[in-house]
Amino acid sequence: MTIGLASLRLDGFVSLSADREIGKFTIRPFELEGTSLEINVDASGGEVLTEIPDAGGRPIPGFTRADCVVASDVDQLRLQPTWREHKISPRSAGRRCV
Repeated sequence: MTIGLASLRLDGFVSLSADREIGKFTIRPFELEGTSLEINVDASGGEVLTEIPDAGGRPIPGFTRADCVVASDVDQLRLQPTWREHKISPRSAGRRCV
């Protein structure tokens, strides 16, 4: 008998790839907790725009792609997207998002 140990880097279980085309994905609904959103992204040579939709799938005003500050040429485990005029606040906690 042997005993083995496997380990994975944090948040390294699933990935999506867009190559040189525009990529888009939607995650399952969740309740917003805390005051930040973190995404694991490798957009080396590309750009990332983040949008937060409400539970009905409609973009939350102020948190649309058009309001998002573009993150260019990034490869980060915990990128915190930002928006021009709005921040995720403690008031947002518990809000259901899609």
